[in-house]
Amino acid sequence: MADVVVKEADWESIVGAVLKNDTDDLNQVLDRVDQENELRRYYLYIKWQDGDVRRPGPDDPIEDWPPWVFDWFTSYEPFTAEWVREYVARRTSNAIYILVTDDPSGEVGWYELEEFSFS
Repeated sequence: MADVVVKEADWESIVGAVLKNDTDDLNQVLDRVDQENELRRYYLYIKWQDGDVRRPGPDDPIEDWPPWVFDWFTSYEPFTAEWVREYVARRTSNAIYILVTDDPSGEVGWYELEEFSFS
């Protein structure tokens, strides 16, 4: 992994954004630091249904079963389908319908794991 150089003014902006919980400012500074250090940040959202969760009782609606589980990651190394499978397997032994997107907001571009093009 490469060393990352951060200017003092950028570091102060990062700390200030974190303390203020200002994600817009933080993302702007991090994007600038990434560009100055010629880094590419990869994003990955994962969601799956966990078949190990007990079904609701007979009087409860089951349209939301099994529940969706969400996680998101950022890395300076590309993600792989194998990495996703291993991660989900550590969380549950009965994952159903694994979906992924590399959209930084996690809002669009969801694909089944087998159909997703990792870059």
